[in-house]
Amino acid sequence: MDKVLRAQALATKGFMPAEEGDALYLAACVACKELPKLPIVEIGTYCGRSTVWLGAAARKNKTKVFAIDHHFGSEENQHGWEWFDESLLDVSTNQLNTLPSLLATLRRTKLLDVVVPIVGESKVVGSQWSARLAFCFIDGGHGMSQHEATT
Repeated sequence: MDKVLRAQALATKGFMPAEEGDALYLAACVACKELPKLPIVEIGTYCGRSTVWLGAAARKNKTKVFAIDHHFGSEENQHGWEWFDESLLDVSTNQLNTLPSLLATLRRTKLLDVVVPIVGESKVVGSQWSARLAFCFIDGGHGMSQHEATT
C-alpha cells in the first residue's frame, strides 16, 4: 500500500491498529484478485479509517468499495460511554454524526472515485443487496444490543 495513503489512514479518527489495517488491505487485494471486477463491501465505516485501507485495495484492483453505515455511531460511541467523541456530535440534532468526517477522509485521501458511501442501517441495505462480492468487511455494531439483534 502506498506509504502516504497508509499514513493518512493512521491519521484518520478510528480504532483499527496499523497491523490489522495492513492485513485487511492484503486480504482485500487477494480476494479482489481471485474475484476480479466484483466490489468490496464494508459494514460499519465510522470516520473512514478502515475504509482507506479498503479503498487502496479497490483502487489497486480496479473495483469499488460500498461503505455502509448509518453514521450515528455504535453503542459504545454514544454519550456517557468510553469511546464517545464530542467532536462528532451534531449540535442541531444532539446525535453523533460521522458522515461529515467520512466525507472529509475520502476527500483528503482522494478516494471518492473508488469508495461509495451508503447511508443506512446494514440490515436494511443488506435486505436489498443481491450483487456478488469479492470481499466483505463487517465492523459495525459492537454493543450487546446489536449482537442480540443478529442472533
